[in-house]
Amino acid sequence: MKLRTGAICTLALSLAASPALGGPTRQYVRARLDVGYDSNLLDASDAERSAFASHDPNSFFVVNSMDDMFLDGELGAQWRLSHGGARPALGLRYERKQYLRNPIRSENRFTLGSNVRPFSNTRLDLGLDYTPETYARHRADVNALPGEPVFRAEVYRKTQGDFQVTQSVSKATSIGLGAEGEFRDDKAPFDARDRWLAGGNLGVSQAIPGHLWIQGVGGYRRTWSRNEPGVPTDLSNREWFVRPALGGNLNPLRSTFKLEVELAWRDYTSPDPADANHFGRRDQRGELVFELSRSIAGVGSETRLSHTWWSSNIPDATQDDNAYIDTEIRTGLVWTWDRAKKSEP
Repeated sequence: MKLRTGAICTLALSLAASPALGGPTRQYVRARLDVGYDSNLLDASDAERSAFASHDPNSFFVVNSMDDMFLDGELGAQWRLSHGGARPALGLRYERKQYLRNPIRSENRFTLGSNVRPFSNTRLDLGLDYTPETYARHRADVNALPGEPVFRAEVYRKTQGDFQVTQSVSKATSIGLGAEGEFRDDKAPFDARDRWLAGGNLGVSQAIPGHLWIQGVGGYRRTWSRNEPGVPTDLSNREWFVRPALGGNLNPLRSTFKLEVELAWRDYTSPDPADANHFGRRDQRGELVFELSRSIAGVGSETRLSHTWWSSNIPDATQDDNAYIDTEIRTGLVWTWDRAKKSEP
């Protein structure tokens, strides 16, 4: 897919010049380039990885390897009113993840974000993410006609949105209430795998001595899938999750860090006993994320490590959210430019 950076820049400039902003703007620009490694780029189960390694004739893969190096680049900008009580902001970001040996797995992401402070201790955040094309894997097409290929690429686009209200209850304590939504649109011939997600969360954040903070978030997500009459595959599910985190400043190193863990419990809601991959299925998953960043005079470094694990009472569910383990690490340089003078509010 060709990059549409020219259109993004044109939109950004028109937003910056718009009289609707009603005053002078503070502008922020951020650019990042990372190199990384993904240990399981298809989130494949142990059985799938074994089939790939042994060239099992009953399995079909088009990737060259199950792990890969990648480049991850980002370009973003934000415009904020310099004056006024609410101080609304609008941000745009483009991200490209390019796998080196398996370009079929590469993807683009576009993000639009905004925040406003209607009251001195209240902040509202709104975000919208769009990923136009993601390759998941090749999958058997049960409706293939004679002479048509049996294995077809499962490719989908995803739109995600979230809304967050954060209220400071003291100088060191704040409470957040959020909502999220997602639509995953699988391309033909796998339209039956389309999914809608809605969820909510509640969290609290507390500053602690030593330039540190702790946070706890809990929430619920509900997913519905389109399904196909006569095919016993229902991906609908409900999920509870908790997400504790710790972060802060490492002053001697002029760095900041964040350590976050998400644990989730998922129940699939398929009512059909013939749906052997989902009927009565219960999954557990977790993700550990560690981030370390350092910035000096607008230029810095950023490192991110994530480790994901997924288990199920149906561990090999024919490529439907399989039990798997994946580790991803990336590190690189970040450049930030702030037009505002230090004396400005």
